[in-house]
Amino acid sequence: MNFKSGTTVLSWSLALLLLATLFPGAAMAHDATRQRTVLFGGLDVAATPPSLDDTWEWDGSNWQPCLP
Repeated sequence: MNFKSGTTVLSWSLALLLLATLFPGAAMAHDATRQRTVLFGGLDVAATPPSLDDTWEWDGSNWQPCLP
């Protein structure tokens, strides 16, 4: 799957399905000004506590963790 700018609706649909499967409860939004997609949170049912409170950004090529 290619998630660079200009992707198809199908690619984004697959990305959202993958997100929902791997990170249930996570939220994702696009920052058009900075051209970044931001991912926050989710659940890791194998972890204690199960909630994830990390934030990641996608720049079209790479995921980078965001520091508080």
